[in-house]
Amino acid sequence: MTTRLSRWKSAWRTPISVVALSLAACSHESGATSQTWSDCKLEEAVWSVGGDEDGLLFNGIVDIEWLTDTTVAVAERTSIRVVATTGDDPLVATLGREGDGPGDFRAIRTITASEDGRTIWAYDSPLRRISRLGVSDSTTEVVHFAGDDGLSYPSVAHLLADGRAIVDGETPNTRFNVSPDGTTQGRYALALYDQGLQFIEVISEAVPQSAQFRPPQSMTGGRMVVVPLVFGSQTYTATNGDILVVANSDSAAYRKYLLDDLGSEAVRWEVQAGPVSDAERERRIDVLLRLGGTEGRDEVRDLMRQAPRGQTAPRIGGIVVLATGEVWVADYKYLLELPTEWRVFRNDVHVGNVTTPARFRIHSVRGSMVVGVQRDDFDVEHVETYLMSCTWR
Repeated sequence: MTTRLSRWKSAWRTPISVVALSLAACSHESGATSQTWSDCKLEEAVWSVGGDEDGLLFNGIVDIEWLTDTTVAVAERTSIRVVATTGDDPLVATLGREGDGPGDFRAIRTITASEDGRTIWAYDSPLRRISRLGVSDSTTEVVHFAGDDGLSYPSVAHLLADGRAIVDGETPNTRFNVSPDGTTQGRYALALYDQGLQFIEVISEAVPQSAQFRPPQSMTGGRMVVVPLVFGSQTYTATNGDILVVANSDSAAYRKYLLDDLGSEAVRWEVQAGPVSDAERERRIDVLLRLGGTEGRDEVRDLMRQAPRGQTAPRIGGIVVLATGEVWVADYKYLLELPTEWRVFRNDVHVGNVTTPARFRIHSVRGSMVVGVQRDDFDVEHVETYLMSCTWR
């Protein structure tokens, strides 16, 4: 599951259970020699849903979680749809609706599922609460933040399968810093909270958030405007089981925490940080504007061009953690139309690479099956699963 850290073809469905091949078993025996390096890619999607042909249209997918080998939970802004990956009718159930009551949502930020797939936890940012939803019996329980005795302005970044939460927010030592050039860099902390959203302990302090640009009011006619930096740094976090991984986009390194033993060591690797050309900057602006909608697009484009620019592009573009403890780290890319290259780390050693298709965003990996969101040429969202194909050397 990841934060900030979402298709295009008629759906044809293959049971996931018949295509189980595991990258997690990453040691391939050849005679007396064990080969442990792999280059993997996602072949053609084995299952796809979304669009007019299915009668199942998605609008702003924020998270996807496996429930069983043949069902996934797809979270949109105000509801969660349980979707089957086999059979002729993909929609199993819809949980939640827009509103403020029990089981209602205003804006879901993240979800997770229990190990047996019978319970879904969902965090709603505006309502500042976690909803515990029964998949089959439609039961609902709601938990609010107990108070700001831990972090100030807390918000749930990740939900764990046992109901605990990874929370980001401010501490007295981590405040926004505004530079003379108008850039704003948030400095937050990550903390562990229990099932009742009671503060337990701080995991990591001074975690940077997305950099932004606050242009002078003379440039905006006296209005307060905040513009994301075209190549601004941000922090990616990912969880699976009792593992939390944290990485800053500007650094070729990540930190891995075991939540029952919060000591960590940085895992580093070399990445060539090349300069940012004017053409690359313009293409990145196009991507950001496309994701942000059409209102005021020309004005925002002008402000982005006037914002301070870094000399090099970020190095990391995302993180995924598998149940086996493997960590996948995406090389940064500024263009949605490019495939994504991921570095695979096992026991904090780089053991291989995975290539994912252009315009595809990973949400979860289960064995050798990868589920995520693919946008087609018309920006229609499709939930798709892929089977990884690996070569060993």
